[in-house]
Amino acid sequence: MRWLGTSEKGRQFQRRFIGRRLLILVAFASGCVELNASNFEVEGTLSVTYFHGNTNQTKNTSYVVSVDGERWLIKTTFGEDYYTLHGCDGTSIYSFLHDPNPPRLPDNGRVASAPGLITAGVCPLDAAYYTFLPWLTFASGHYLDRSGDSVPAFWFIPRTEVMAWMFDSKVKRIQSPSQLPSVIEYITTDEKLASAPTNPELRVEGISNRDLQSRNIDLKAIVTSGFLGARFTVTSTTNFNGVEVPLTFEAVTYGFPDRSKSVITNMIFVGKVLRIGHSTYSSYLPPIEQTLAVVDYRFKSSGSRARVDCLKYFVTDSTWPSDKDPKLVKEFNLKKDRIPTFEAGPIIRMVFYTMLGIIFFLPVWFVLVKWKKDRSEAK
Repeated sequence: MRWLGTSEKGRQFQRRFIGRRLLILVAFASGCVELNASNFEVEGTLSVTYFHGNTNQTKNTSYVVSVDGERWLIKTTFGEDYYTLHGCDGTSIYSFLHDPNPPRLPDNGRVASAPGLITAGVCPLDAAYYTFLPWLTFASGHYLDRSGDSVPAFWFIPRTEVMAWMFDSKVKRIQSPSQLPSVIEYITTDEKLASAPTNPELRVEGISNRDLQSRNIDLKAIVTSGFLGARFTVTSTTNFNGVEVPLTFEAVTYGFPDRSKSVITNMIFVGKVLRIGHSTYSSYLPPIEQTLAVVDYRFKSSGSRARVDCLKYFVTDSTWPSDKDPKLVKEFNLKKDRIPTFEAGPIIRMVFYTMLGIIFFLPVWFVLVKWKKDRSEAK
């Protein structure tokens, strides 16, 4: 490159130009390091032991977790050709169950897997422990950055179970670019016990009034503030491409204290990594090979008890739809318009209509009383 002469202004321009180029190169290099550092794939096993009095039962699953920055893909295997896939694009989570013997739909004979799910956000709220724990161990760093270390309980399903939200999570994190958790303690607080039944992530639409009312339980009558419900711990790590990646982890959950105030171990989870390498996916959305019956939680309205939680539809073209899809947006708006603004249980409805009746008949009652009084005074 030809510089603008040898004057003082030219030399100042040259220094500024070189300085800017160096800043760009440093920023680019830093970005590459961060990208490489957050790229890995682990394959491993997870076992859980349930304790029931003097007996126990152990179940085993295997997992493959692929991570690239904010994107990740988790495969959880239960048996031969029987597995779930959960994939995150950094904004939403797409998942389905691959069933070797999928059910045949009664309407027109189409074959579909178990319902697919789309969840807004990067936390797998619809997943059970066998997917949630591998996610927590290997792919939760960006979620923890955004959520302020507030993690729902992994041994419940956060979409449907109130108790997933009654714990405050105390998180310690691995001091490496991945910022994955090293220790999490789940402890009840008065605030969480009070707010759990009305957590906005709990599903409302499509469940019975009885189930809705069952959520209005007094959790403080079941357990006190300060109860340790579970502890998650990464027990060993390895350095892979400049990142500290967990090799083994475990978690223990505890039952509520009995009358003797003794705490009982309910479940013990043990996970380990068998292989580690680079993630090579170009897309982290699960590939669709069958017709899916999808429940899409990206569409939600609030403001009344009878709110819209989700849309339900079929995916037949092997493509996950965008939440900007005009057909889905139109269906969401139509669904909102069809749902009544007031819906409640029988007792609440009775109170509502009683109050409405009182308000309606109060003027009539007042006129009748005045008429009788005037009539008696006329006599």
